[in-house]
Order: sequence, then C-alpha cells, then structure tokens
Amino acid sequence: MEEKMRALEWLVQFANMNLYDLGPGDKAKLLVESEEFLFSRSEGFTMQRTSPTFGQKKKVVLSDEWVAKMDELPHRDSPGYWAIIVESQEIIRKRLEKFIMPNERVRKPLKEVSIWLFWNETFKLSIIPHTRSREDYIDLKLFRLFDNLPHSSIQKCPGCEKFFLNASMRKKKYCSSRCMWRVNAKKLRMADPEGYKKRQAELMRKKYREKQAQKRGVTIEKVIIQKRSSRKKEK
Repeated sequence: MEEKMRALEWLVQFANMNLYDLGPGDKAKLLVESEEFLFSRSEGFTMQRTSPTFGQKKKVVLSDEWVAKMDELPHRDSPGYWAIIVESQEIIRKRLEKFIMPNERVRKPLKEVSIWLFWNETFKLSIIPHTRSREDYIDLKLFRLFDNLPHSSIQKCPGCEKFFLNASMRKKKYCSSRCMWRVNAKKLRMADPEGYKKRQAELMRKKYREKQAQKRGVTIEKVIIQKRSSRKKEK
C-alpha cells in the first residue's frame, strides 16, 4: 500500500508540473524518476485468492500477477522521450479531470491491448496486457493504482487549481490551509472591500507592534504607550 501511494503521489505531482518552466536539475530528476514511476519495466502487483485443490479438502493460495507493458521507448535523453513525457502528462491530466467529476461513472474500453497468458508447474497464472497505445498504458496504470480507493481520494484544489491526494479519506476541499486562507480572503475582499482594508490595516499594525516589542524586549502594551507619548511630544 505504501508503494502504491508513493507512485500515486508522484503521478499527481507530475500532472501539476509546468514542464516548460523546469530548470536543468529538475528536468534531469524528472527523467530519472519517470523510468521508475511512469514507464517502469514491470508494472506488476499480485492479487491472491484461495482456491480448492483437486481431490483434496485443504486449500492452497494461487496468485495472479497483472503486468502492463508497452513497446520499447527511446533513450531518456533523446527529444523523442521528452515528447512522450509531455504527451503522457496531458493524458494523465485529462484522466484526473474525469476522475474528480461528481457522479461520473468512468468506463473506458481498451482498444489496443493484447492479453498474453502464461502458466508453469506451480499453477501461477500471469496475465500481461501488452499495448502499443500510450493512452491505454496510462489508463491501465491509473486504474491499477486507484483500484479500491474511494472517489474522494483525488481532488482539485479551488485555490491553486492543482490536483491533490486525499489520503486521509476525510472530506477535504483544499490542498493546504494556505489555499483555504487565500480563497476565504478573496471572498471577504469581494463581499466587503472597505471592511477588508480596515481589517488588513489593523492586522499589519498588530504585526508591526509585535515585531517592535520583540526587538526592544518589552510588551506590546508598552510599545503602544511609547508610540502615543511620542505623538504628544510632536504636537
């Protein structure tokens, strides 16, 4: 579960990235991580079920391994690989937008997937979807990672317009308290512009007094008294 959430967090962060504004170091880091999280050679996870053995009363555990594979990719330092990164981000963004729509039932047929079946002497059955379509590959990856998670596990913050994971499963609208504060401040500013200006001015005065009190090593009340005294002298 921890590995699954780590992969999901990376994909969500990747969907939020501005690929055209990355520095050389961030771009190099993304290229390396993409081989682990986006185009890993093995997309496997194991589902176990209990089945009766023939002619016996006891039960044995058989496991099915589901692995998504795609055709060979260009070298990660090539322009072709970067073009695939950009295209993949666009596909992921579109899928996540679909996922967050309320009461949206997502059903997506996979058109370019072939299923290969393998078995051996231990009766381990491997089902390997092989696709030449990047869109189908990403759909398989996302549905595998979101499998059995509630609809509320992926959200889009109205403050910063970025996707975020709600791992706590509690009702959560914003990605952070900072975004919540920004949205609420905007609502207050639009509802009562004059009142908002007065509250902001009072807040700035309070912060200034606290800073002066800390600097001088005195209480805020003493700073206010000294300020009033200086004003009387000026008069």
